Amino acid sequence: MKKVLVTLLGVAVTVLGEMLAYHVFTSITQGGFLMGLKGVTAFVTILGGLALMVYHPLISAEKAEVHLKEKGKLVLYSFRSVALIAIVAPFVLAIVAFYHFTGKYHDEQIEKYGIVQKVLIETEITGRNSRHDLCFRYTHDGKTWDGMLSAWEYQVGDSAEIIFSSQNPNEVEWYQRYLDSE
Repeated sequence: MKKVLVTLLGVAVTVLGEMLAYHVFTSITQGGFLMGLKGVTAFVTILGGLALMVYHPLISAEKAEVHLKEKGKLVLYSFRSVALIAIVAPFVLAIVAFYHFTGKYHDEQIEKYGIVQKVLIETEITGRNSRHDLCFRYTHDGKTWDGMLSAWEYQVGDSAEIIFSSQNPNEVEWYQRYLDSE
């Protein structure tokens, strides 16, 4: 019973870590120290949850190794291989999410595939916990995209230039800010 509870706890912790990693991945434009801390926490949580899931079965498998010597070690090696893949796959996902979070993906997309376009700032998101984001629309390949960036120097009704990636139009930045950062 204890093994089942520990394994279920491991599954729950891993799922929470994956959800946190997904939150970090989808909130890439927010940046900041807190989002970096969430990314590292997701990484550690996934690893800890997987360790809980795999720890007891591996210990049981090592105890059962004596019984498997006559019947074949193939089952034991297969189990250990699956356990290794179960540990490594989410670990790689967390690394990819962290890479995406650090802004390198955003910077590469803007640098390699950047398209500059004029937009009209339509609305501002305000509220107690908002960053006072400005909303605008832009088009690419016949599709209309909704953009949202921090207010920076602009206000509602202003005309501004943005730069976005032709490969992933969700990667967008104020063009002037992009020029200033180079």
